[in-house]
Amino acid sequence: MAFAGIEGGSTHSTIVILDSEGKILAEHEGPSINKWLEGIDVSLARLRKMITECRQKAGLDPDACLASLGLSLSGVEGPASIKEYEEGLADINCNHLYACNDAFGPIATVTDQGGVVVIAGTGSNCYLLNPDSTWVRCGGWSYMLGDEGSAYWITRRALKILVDHDEGMAPIDLDLDVAGNITKTFFKIDSREGLLPYLYTNFDKAFMAKMCIELAKGARDQEDALCKRVFREAGRYLGRHVQAVVRNNKADKCLLTADGGLQIVCVGNVWKSWDLLIEGFKEGIQPIYQEDVTVQEFSLIRLTTSGAIGAACLGAKAAKKIIDINYRDYHEVFYHHKF
Repeated sequence: MAFAGIEGGSTHSTIVILDSEGKILAEHEGPSINKWLEGIDVSLARLRKMITECRQKAGLDPDACLASLGLSLSGVEGPASIKEYEEGLADINCNHLYACNDAFGPIATVTDQGGVVVIAGTGSNCYLLNPDSTWVRCGGWSYMLGDEGSAYWITRRALKILVDHDEGMAPIDLDLDVAGNITKTFFKIDSREGLLPYLYTNFDKAFMAKMCIELAKGARDQEDALCKRVFREAGRYLGRHVQAVVRNNKADKCLLTADGGLQIVCVGNVWKSWDLLIEGFKEGIQPIYQEDVTVQEFSLIRLTTSGAIGAACLGAKAAKKIIDINYRDYHEVFYHHKF
């Protein structure tokens, strides 16, 4: 039997085909298939193309039926979105199709017992998946309402501090030269008014997020206090995302008492600056409100492969099939903490 899984983000996507013993028969890369960015018709067309091309790589007969197909896709939210993909891909040769948000694939690549995933790339998002497949979400409301702790948010926060200080809205007792010079160099401007085209007619969230890289260099290489501050604030928000999905006892107790504590899968390039996020994250994950839960221990985990592996496992589970996965082959713990 062949089991396929697809992880689709806002920038690129990956498909894998596994056999029942967990061996990767083929892997293939593709473009964005986020329906909110590309449209549902384009998304479905790209999915079909990826499935066809990966079948060929795996050496499968074009008419061979997949045992299951798991889709872990950015932009899939709620029953209506799931139905779009189930109906839109009804013509592919597959016994069972399962669709879910792109946050679930990474968790299922680490364990079949559930956990938390915090996505911190260009944007941010957080999900908790319980062993019984119930889930809780925090974030994912785009740059208009959310994205706290993301690369875009870090850039925006630094710019906001600079502008508010210059205009007297919120003067700050920090040296602003490093962050100010980073801003001028990155945007190739001489004054703050030069930002206006980037904030209006030429707004590009992904482009603005890239300034986060330069701010991280300012924090590390120049020990700049403002740059350090925005990363600590970002870490606090990311920790708060985790607290938000476990508060009110929404997390199964087994997740909080697992070996190594709460398993938190970290996805996205912002986590490469963990040394700058760490203190803020530990602050943010601790209880503030009465409904908050004490997380006594946690482990931060990074994938060493694509979340498409987990998507395939979720598809197989929905089809009541089992793929023999050695989860330790696909992730590593990069930080562990006990309070």
